[in-house]
Amino acid sequence: MRRGALVVACVLATVVASGLASPSEAACTGANPTWTSTPDQASVATCVANAANGATIDVTGGSATWTSNIQISNKALTIIGAGAGNTVIANNAFTLTNSASRISGFTFNLNSGGHFLIEASVGFRIDHNTVTRPNWGEWVLAYGVGANSAEGLIDHNNVTDGRITHFGGESSNAGRYIWANPLDLSTSKAIYVEDNTFTHTDMSNFGNTIDGNWGCRYVARFNTIVGGRFEVHGLQSDNARACMMWQMYNNTLTNASARNYRPWFVRGGTGMIFHNTTDGRFLHETIDLDINRTIDTNSYPNFGRCDGSSWVDGDTPGMRGYPCRDQIGRSTDASLWNYSRPAPSQASAPAYIWGNRNPSGELPVNLNWVGTSQQNADLAIQLVESRDFYTFRSAFNGTKGVGEGPIAARPTSCTPGVGYWATDEGDWNAKNPGPDGQLYRCTAPNTWSLYYVPYPYPHPLASGGQPSVDVPAAPTNLTVK
Repeated sequence: MRRGALVVACVLATVVASGLASPSEAACTGANPTWTSTPDQASVATCVANAANGATIDVTGGSATWTSNIQISNKALTIIGAGAGNTVIANNAFTLTNSASRISGFTFNLNSGGHFLIEASVGFRIDHNTVTRPNWGEWVLAYGVGANSAEGLIDHNNVTDGRITHFGGESSNAGRYIWANPLDLSTSKAIYVEDNTFTHTDMSNFGNTIDGNWGCRYVARFNTIVGGRFEVHGLQSDNARACMMWQMYNNTLTNASARNYRPWFVRGGTGMIFHNTTDGRFLHETIDLDINRTIDTNSYPNFGRCDGSSWVDGDTPGMRGYPCRDQIGRSTDASLWNYSRPAPSQASAPAYIWGNRNPSGELPVNLNWVGTSQQNADLAIQLVESRDFYTFRSAFNGTKGVGEGPIAARPTSCTPGVGYWATDEGDWNAKNPGPDGQLYRCTAPNTWSLYYVPYPYPHPLASGGQPSVDVPAAPTNLTVK
């Protein structure tokens, strides 16, 4: 073979073996409803532009570097790679705007500015991908626009050093539309994060795995988290509303490096934290609660601090501003608020926290005492157990906290607000052949009412399962002229 022909043959063999597409191979082919693309950005973007609502785009094996996100707007597409490790995309990912699209079967090696951007999309799914994102940066950034929230499913991904951040609204409304809605604990109206593995190797700071603000609504369940934590933000600046609703259950958190500070840090809204486990190696094995405007050092020129002097709080006489705007244990605004005076009242909706354990037993729920002596004293008045939040009682008698056991063991007498998890009732986990549990709440003296049943698991959007796209064989009839 001539030397020139040998060089060409070697280059071609490298292209084929690595799965990289040469310019002549780069292509978007097919027709609605099924398209096929090579992984280069131009071809995938062409298929996205040509595909009709409901179409599928199969992306072949190979590697490519994307210089920006590929935009999918106002239509639902299913984009399936050849499997994590087979279709490898560097630096960037997708932007979904008003799109119920599914992205599955890729490896995304994101750069320091790369992420999935989810804008006001309902019914999206990101699943069965392998993702790296350095420096604890967002690998998913989701937010609503105006009254339109972001709701969907993130499942079965293997993520290294990235976090998910959910904003219920964008900066111009900062969650006020979300806070005008019902709490809707047992519905699809949230971002569901389930069956993922998150591994954090960068322990240079105490980072979070899932975070939220501005009216966020997220449910994290059945995830494995190594070296990370859950976080929920409160009302941290004028007009930037707290996360409204959170649920975290059946997650496993480990901290092998013993570096992360605590597994939970919650500062606003309401929800459920139950049946999670940790390995006992966090610096503080606690579920920490606080109120930003009570104990932090931020400036609030319009709202002021929650100490009885602000017009945005409930200001119950003698209770130092209680209830504070968007604090733990508060829910729906009485009306849509445009930040004018007077501020609307908020519904009472206590949080329930029980059955979270490490090798030593039940995780304690603590107030985060980091303010001045006056601020800490205010926090003790504003955030009270068995009023704003309820925690586990092993010897439960119906007067305080949360009990757990068979329905027959539930006390006949109860104090309004207490909760009881009936272990032999409820059918929401399709992977468990027996009863899954459901929460009763005492709604009047000695009166129990069903309060909460988790949304069906697996999430209905997961019915598509794992992608089964065949990896195309390398071409054998290529010639170089």
